Amino acid sequence: MVHIKKLKIIMISIILAVIALIPNNVLADGPSYDITNYDMDAYIQEDGTIHIDESITYYFSSSANGLTRDLRYFYKTNKDSMEPNSARYQATGIENITVVVTNPANITTNFTKASNAEKGDNGVYTVDAVNADRTDGYDIMVYSPISSNNFQTVHYSYDITDAVVQYNDMSEIYYNFIGNGIETDVDEFNLDIYLPKSINMDDVKYYPHTYATKLEDIQVMLDSASNCISFNISNIPSGKPVDARIVFPNTVLMNCTKKYNNDYDFNSLYKIENSMSLGNTRYFIHITINVILVVLLVILCIIFLTYGIIKSKKYRTTVKNANYFRDIPKRLNLLEYQALLPAKSTNALSSNLIIATILDLTNRKILNMETKKGANKKKEADYEYNVSINQNADFTQLCPYEKQILSLIFSDQISTDFNASAYTETTVELNARFKEISKNRKLVQQISKASSKKLIDNKKMYKKVKTSLILNFIILIVTLLIVFLFNTLVMNPDKALGIVEFIMSSVFTAFLTFIVVIILDDLYKIPTDKYAQDQKELLGLWKYLKDYSLIKDRYPIEISIWNEYLVFASLFGIADKVAKEFKEELIKAGYSDDKIYLTYPVLCMSSYSSSFTNSINSSTGYSGSGSGGGGGRRRGSRCFLNLYHLIFNIYKSPLSY
Repeated sequence: MVHIKKLKIIMISIILAVIALIPNNVLADGPSYDITNYDMDAYIQEDGTIHIDESITYYFSSSANGLTRDLRYFYKTNKDSMEPNSARYQATGIENITVVVTNPANITTNFTKASNAEKGDNGVYTVDAVNADRTDGYDIMVYSPISSNNFQTVHYSYDITDAVVQYNDMSEIYYNFIGNGIETDVDEFNLDIYLPKSINMDDVKYYPHTYATKLEDIQVMLDSASNCISFNISNIPSGKPVDARIVFPNTVLMNCTKKYNNDYDFNSLYKIENSMSLGNTRYFIHITINVILVVLLVILCIIFLTYGIIKSKKYRTTVKNANYFRDIPKRLNLLEYQALLPAKSTNALSSNLIIATILDLTNRKILNMETKKGANKKKEADYEYNVSINQNADFTQLCPYEKQILSLIFSDQISTDFNASAYTETTVELNARFKEISKNRKLVQQISKASSKKLIDNKKMYKKVKTSLILNFIILIVTLLIVFLFNTLVMNPDKALGIVEFIMSSVFTAFLTFIVVIILDDLYKIPTDKYAQDQKELLGLWKYLKDYSLIKDRYPIEISIWNEYLVFASLFGIADKVAKEFKEELIKAGYSDDKIYLTYPVLCMSSYSSSFTNSINSSTGYSGSGSGGGGGRRRGSRCFLNLYHLIFNIYKSPLSY
């Protein structure tokens, strides 16, 4: 199992690395808000300036001290062409910034520009110049405290200088109206672009660009009366820019300073815009392909798991195909028997194993157990289990794991050399003890270091099934990853997003592969030849106890044997069912409920183990299947440390097979 442990360590490392790479803004604790409406009016001036009035309506689900708005007018580039972000389309500055706020009471206030402000200030805003490696612009901070579950509308007004390019025959703007700095979704965006003079709108060329939606889903309206081109886009995801190119006759501009002494190149325009339109189509096709690939990947995993289960049936013994076994297995200890259980989490901290071990020690007279009915106002019974060490017991027959369980119960130090004879005068109530243990993490860490001899022959199953199965699986997974690579980095025109998508798809694929390998490894528990018969007997007993009430010609079970059956029933997780059969036999013999549970503490613990199981789970952080009880099924319980709980279940102790 060394290869599986290494695989688990690799997966833990990958998960931690991905968490570390999550952008800080995702993990940051800040105000939570949505943009419900975003209106922007852009007025093209005769001198090439664009005057912008924008109104952004926010809905705050948490309180906030104010808002920020970043404005960018210059993206640093050396190229001068008609491509997006070309140097010719960069403005020279932003001027005349003003801020007005409409509060939840629908009162509109003109805010005052301040050189600096502090948290808690109201009615002011600050403007800081930004001269970054790639962009120039301004960051606006609006100080307007607002409580949660309220709307607030902020009105920004500013001039973008030299934003229009003038040619001999045409003029053009190409501006990023919504940058990628908005870190929340925008429900509705309305952009109105006004030309300075009346013009034949048939001579105007307009091209919106975004990956927020398909281009054909953008609503476009032309209003000749107001010389306006309007765009409406719904449901813009966080971080998705929206820009537009407008080409119009230069007769409407009189004093534009950014001029090119040549006619407008419509051939290049059509070529570029067709390419960008195709890019938008490719972007949404690649999303569809990604969804299909993820579905195919999940289906592939299911198919391989199903095939692996079917293929392995001829090589492995299951409860379903086992022959009934009525005797009590004696050759191994419970820790070793648990390792032989197929498709089960075999863990030293399993509540099934701990309960079964305590019951077994009681049956073997190592422990004395007295049951006392507790005072519980609830309808279901609640019992206390007081245990002490039998001073006349033979402690030389205890295996290391049993000594660990005894040291866990009676002392504050886990030891395989536990001196049981030193604690014969001590009595412990088990529910209270395990609740106490839940506060002592060191005890749990020590017992997880227990070890047992190797019972499973991994090489046998790898030779028969696993090698070819996993090899074929890996070949298909690699093929899917190549398709992912092509789709995210070639098909997707957004290269930066493509890199992120490919990394995430690779991590997701690796995680699914990890799950498949772990499940197959757990399914293929083929014992070594030495322990093959032990597994058959163990699973045969499981089947016998599970089907006992359904066996027509069944042999009656002696009452003295029921206690031993309940030990293994607890290990199998079917103690409630077997305890019910035992109780019915005792009722037939004239026992009352109280007499049954006080006389047979092993039966009592098996029947009403829900509370006790929760106590164990609380102390160990174990979340495997419990045995359940007649008084109610086991419910989820808190673990003493969530992080330890997570890693412990991924990276099992050396007891795992």
